[in-house]
Amino acid sequence: MRRFMFLMLSLVLIAFGAKGAFTAEKPAKLVPLRIGVAARSATVMPLFVARERGFLREEGFDAEIILMKAAQTIQAVVGNSIEFGTATGTAVSAAVNGAEVRVVFAVTDKPTFDLISQPTVISVEQLRGKKIGISAIGSLTEILGRRMLITHGVRPEQVTFLGLGPSHLTYAALKAGLVDATVLQVPLNFAAIDEGFRKLAY
Repeated sequence: MRRFMFLMLSLVLIAFGAKGAFTAEKPAKLVPLRIGVAARSATVMPLFVARERGFLREEGFDAEIILMKAAQTIQAVVGNSIEFGTATGTAVSAAVNGAEVRVVFAVTDKPTFDLISQPTVISVEQLRGKKIGISAIGSLTEILGRRMLITHGVRPEQVTFLGLGPSHLTYAALKAGLVDATVLQVPLNFAAIDEGFRKLAY
């Protein structure tokens, strides 16, 4: 079985902003519940299962899951366009800077991210001067990417981080040779390894 790491995938709730989202009794009419997800991955699967199996509807919610960039989920939450988002790293950064958001739920206690590189890159040290694809600047993928570089003795400023959007886009950039490495999570990290790309760190 492949090893899983930390992923603080979470639902981000604007403080006091989800009107009618939690009530003592089930509402007679379904309450719209818009959830912004930063990527289609195994870690957000519980949301899709809950919607498709009718669990959210049983609790009185009419759930809509919307794919958007990590930074956009926070903007959408703050602007009341969605009730929840799953971009934890961006949410924590926003909260530290005064945004009225909070982490209320975590799906896993370890990340499911790997640093995946082109086959010709055989060590983290070889990434100096190269490009790493991430979802967005300030996102969890950048935070974890920086930590993996530091752990292997590479200063983050020695590489170029490119914000490319959701993980399927960063993976596409890797396959197209536009970046030298990217930070991927389940299941795309497994797919990348199967296709010959190299796992440098986790």
